[in-house]
Amino acid sequence: MTALADTKISAAVDIATLVGTDRVPVARSASTTAYSATLDEVKAFTAPVPSTALPQMDGTASAGAALLFSRSDHVHPTDTSRLPRAGVTSGSNAAAGDVGEVLNSTILSGAAISVAISGSATNLLTLALTAGDWDVWGNAYVTPQGGAITYVALGIGAVSGANPNGQVGAATSSVVQATPAANFATGYTVPSCRISISATTNVYLTAIAAGATSATGYGALTARRAR
Repeated sequence: MTALADTKISAAVDIATLVGTDRVPVARSASTTAYSATLDEVKAFTAPVPSTALPQMDGTASAGAALLFSRSDHVHPTDTSRLPRAGVTSGSNAAAGDVGEVLNSTILSGAAISVAISGSATNLLTLALTAGDWDVWGNAYVTPQGGAITYVALGIGAVSGANPNGQVGAATSSVVQATPAANFATGYTVPSCRISISATTNVYLTAIAAGATSATGYGALTARRAR
């Protein structure tokens, strides 16, 4: 028995053979032991403890420093920081800040406003976009009244009162009709443009009916968060 107390046993050990000795088996699995250890060695050994904390979502890679272990049947929560592959089927709207969020500004025909006929264009519609990468487009009707009408122009951009005639550049879009019919409401679609911003910014749908005696307009300005 003295030899047993001084020698590690590398093979699996039946616990009955160790009764009355100063050695105890150290388990390597649920059913076997691989070697024995002295009682002092066992006292110095601290067995790992299972964690009771809920698993975290995926995030920044880290080796970790926790001394607790996870159980084999643990389940991580759904990673809500990622866009799901499947589209929604409930008819719901994306929440503010989420990809797919939609913002809209509208003026109905019964509330049409005056449109500039010279100088700076009229801000027909204004939409405050929060920080993000947006696709923005517009639709509007403009009715010029009399005069020597040369063009009707509409545009989208972040500059208040910008004349959209010939408007070219990043984060802008425009449509121009030369010599439109007087006293007739003509509908226009302003093509989509990308507006990427780092802070809340006003975006405008501007309009002008150059050369008309007067003009009115109404419509909608819409933005959808791309990312």
